[in-house]
Amino acid sequence: MNPRSPAPRSTRSSTNASYASGSSRPLGISIICVLGGLGFLFAWIPILQLLAYGGVGTLLAFVFTVVNVGMLAVLVGLWNMEGWALTWALVLYGLSALLDLVTLNVIGLLISLVILAYLLSVSDQFA
Repeated sequence: MNPRSPAPRSTRSSTNASYASGSSRPLGISIICVLGGLGFLFAWIPILQLLAYGGVGTLLAFVFTVVNVGMLAVLVGLWNMEGWALTWALVLYGLSALLDLVTLNVIGLLISLVILAYLLSVSDQFA
């Protein structure tokens, strides 16, 4: 027998490592990310339509592109259970709820509020 004992394993654990396998990610976060990814893809349709108008349409298309890519980054962060992504998701969905309220989009407002409530309910699971 070998008199030396095996090297001790590192006690440092990465909270995100367990989420990378998907074993500990809440189902609701996965659903939000998948549906958000579909929204990211479908958002390109009006963005490309705005480009056809030129001028102000091009400027709006650029702004919407930045927001769309930013939302994709937040969705990837949520998928990986990153704390910064939770913060940005709360900000973006909060702004969405405010916009839905101003435009009297009741269904959009309800969806945004449900997502906000859910994110707050699982916020303790983020890194």
